[in-house]
Amino acid sequence: MAIRNGSRASRAGRALGRLGAVKGGKARAAGLSAERRSEIARGAALARHARARGEAAPPRLVERHGSVLDFCSARLAEIQEDDRFQAPAATVEVNAPLALIQVSLEAQHQVLVEVLRLARGKHRKG
Repeated sequence: MAIRNGSRASRAGRALGRLGAVKGGKARAAGLSAERRSEIARGAALARHARARGEAAPPRLVERHGSVLDFCSARLAEIQEDDRFQAPAATVEVNAPLALIQVSLEAQHQVLVEVLRLARGKHRKG
């Protein structure tokens, strides 16, 4: 049986969802530094003011890094300096969390290297 949007169960579900979102936001904020909370709030205010003026908000990535390529370069450097990336490969049987992190870092590394390679090649031709 399908539940319609206005049903009591649907309203209760939405209320529970909001409750979880409120708790999640507070928990997230508690784990952030004051500087990072301020940075997030500043970005939100800029986006609100831009929307009020009918402008598109600047992408956060470009706002922080200047360009997508700058972001890719910075993230690649972070990954290469990460001890978990440099450590010998872990196995799921021995250290599953580390193995998953290493797989993720390796995939990010490969993608970023390829993006930068393609972008640099494209810039040389243009």
